[in-house]
Amino acid sequence: FFFFFEVVCLSITLPASLALALAPLIGCRLLPSSALMQMVKSCSTGVLIPTAVLSATIAFSFVALLRKKRKRECDIAYSSAVTLAAALRRGDISSVEILEIFIARIERLDGSINAVVVRDFDRARSRARAADRAHKRGQLWGPLHGLPMTVKEELGVAGLPTTRGIALCESAAAAAHRVHDDEAVARMRQAGAIIIGKTNVPVDCLDWQAYNSVYGATLNPWNANVTPGGSSGGSAVALAMGFTPVELGADAAGSIRVPASFCGVFGLAPTHGRVPSPTPQAMTVYGPMARSAEDCALALSVLSPGDKEASFHLDWRDLKIALFSMDPAAPSLSNEIVQVIEEVANALASAGCSVDCTARPQNLDSSASLQTYMQLLLNPDEASLVAEQRRLCARWDQFFDTFDAVIMPVTVSSAFCSDHTMGQDAYTPGRRLQELGGGTRPFSDHFFWPHFAIVARLPAVAVPLGLSNLGLPVGFQILGRSGSDEFTLALAGQLVQLLGGQRGGPLGII
Repeated sequence: FFFFFEVVCLSITLPASLALALAPLIGCRLLPSSALMQMVKSCSTGVLIPTAVLSATIAFSFVALLRKKRKRECDIAYSSAVTLAAALRRGDISSVEILEIFIARIERLDGSINAVVVRDFDRARSRARAADRAHKRGQLWGPLHGLPMTVKEELGVAGLPTTRGIALCESAAAAAHRVHDDEAVARMRQAGAIIIGKTNVPVDCLDWQAYNSVYGATLNPWNANVTPGGSSGGSAVALAMGFTPVELGADAAGSIRVPASFCGVFGLAPTHGRVPSPTPQAMTVYGPMARSAEDCALALSVLSPGDKEASFHLDWRDLKIALFSMDPAAPSLSNEIVQVIEEVANALASAGCSVDCTARPQNLDSSASLQTYMQLLLNPDEASLVAEQRRLCARWDQFFDTFDAVIMPVTVSSAFCSDHTMGQDAYTPGRRLQELGGGTRPFSDHFFWPHFAIVARLPAVAVPLGLSNLGLPVGFQILGRSGSDEFTLALAGQLVQLLGGQRGGPLGII
């Protein structure tokens, strides 16, 4: 329709303009000057002005349509996985349409951000078409039927390279792509998910950043000068940018929770063993990341199916919560993190929840706990360390006989300034990190708060709260009893609502 009118406008405007341009050359000899001026005046008032008005109207209408289209695409891109999955089941939208929206956003916005570093668009399009055909036949593959998603580069995906950001692995991975999906990826596919690509990591997944010589650096979309976190940094950025509704990450030192906190999204480090792992004896756990606790719960139900469901209707008066933000061995917290913990404590108390700011597991020595954790990272099968880990697990299990959950910082600050100089030497003793507000702090400070959940094999969910005075996302984490992943997610979702809803996000970049 608009193209037709544009053609009409051009067919009128161009000849009229040409006539006006040639008229002085030809008409000056053939017509009196008064007649020539009359012709120009008539042409201007009778043709050019209406044409200009019509062209402007069409242009404004076209821009309005484009904005409306972009807004719809943005609304879909930032819709929850729960909402999109339900719309797909009802047939309100096709898998192909959702996929093309995500692909278009990645191609348009990811050039400088660099989150989705391995792209599998052709195979994703083929699977999306197959999903839509199956839906027309009345067949559903599972609860994620036709839903596009990305996964962390570390995870094995059939047909795609896995380098962990290590340059030596790049040529080998390119020549010999994975034959099989890792089990966690396979479960998402079996539930109907469509893998559209893989997201960036640091070198060997050993940093709270996301840069390497294979794929380059991933930027934090809230501020390009600070890290997006790691090692699931590309995963968190893809969610914040509306490139995917759900992600699959991995966590051994806060690698899900820290980037989730730095980018303003949710991330669950599940109970050890809940989600299949390629290395079940190691400390690493694999879990979902998303823009809501409900979406994490949906993904968890696929990754670890069972009888439990996350009930997002809890009575605060029935709950007893421990607040753990001070400890003799803990590094100092930045002001914005202190304010977050205080805000959460006040909100819980106002809702009638029993809050204890001093309770700790009996005989817990946080310094010794951290030392055990650090040694287990290097020697997960060492008998004496495993025995000490069991004692730590028992102390926390006893603690949860009294308390329903523990709220603590994810880490000591909001996102720190990017430092792309270390590579595989990220864990070098003495390394210091520059903070955006000024000053530096030891790299090792960021291990303290993430370590408790991993060493005690507890579920922990990073919860975004809002933005700091520096404009960076801030949040906290909730730890629950071993095996209570669904309850912990439900608590996270309801607590966000108690605090007034998720603030400062999503980014809404259109």
